[in-house]
Amino acid sequence: MKKALSFLLSLCMLVSLALTVGTAPAFAAVQSAEEFEQLKQRAEGGDADAMAEVANVYYRGNYNSGVSRDFGQALSWFLRAADAGNTDVYLTIATIYDKGSAGERSYEKAYDWYRRA
Repeated sequence: MKKALSFLLSLCMLVSLALTVGTAPAFAAVQSAEEFEQLKQRAEGGDADAMAEVANVYYRGNYNSGVSRDFGQALSWFLRAADAGNTDVYLTIATIYDKGSAGERSYEKAYDWYRRA
C-alpha cells in the first residue's frame, strides 16, 4: 500500500512539475532587512503574491535580509498564500509535506496538494 501511494505521489509530482515548468512567477530577491519588512507588511495586508515571496525567503533563507531558513514559517506563509488565491505555491506545499521539511510528513496532505497543483 505504501509503495503504491509513494508511486502515485511521485507520478503526481512529475505531472504537476511538467505542467508548471516556466509558469511560476519570478522570485524577487530581497536585498535588505528593510525590503523584507516592507514585503512582509504587504503580505500581512493580504497580497497573495507578497505572501508567496515571504514564504520563499523563509524557504530558502536570505543572508541579505538576515532571515534564516525556516521551513515551518515557509509552510505557514505558503498556506496563507494558497488560501488567498495564489495557486503557484501548491506544488511547493505538496513537496514540503511529502518530504516532511517542516516537521510534519504527511503523504495524504502531500497527495491532496499534488492533486490541486
